[in-house]
Amino acid sequence: MKHEDLFVIYLHGFLSSPQSKKAQQTIKYCNENGLGDRLLVPELNNGPVETMNEIQQCIDLMEGANIGLIGSSLGGYYATCLAEANNLKAALINPAVLPYRH
Repeated sequence: MKHEDLFVIYLHGFLSSPQSKKAQQTIKYCNENGLGDRLLVPELNNGPVETMNEIQQCIDLMEGANIGLIGSSLGGYYATCLAEANNLKAALINPAVLPYRH
């Protein structure tokens, strides 16, 4: 897979934001490696159902694109669910495994 064809969605964790250290490191890496204009780092401030629906809408809008997900903590849980539902690849950073128990 060529990175020129890849779109990346980074999903931050609970009580985090696109300004977090991990998100900023991801943005910096993507900018330095030609992916900056194909990186989406949405603000995830809503409840789980609404957040999942919003991210799914983003995926739907990019229909046919080669999409990769990166998820950290709760974002890792979201990335896992969305990757399975949409047959996408995901990289997980310390993912929440059973967040609905907390």
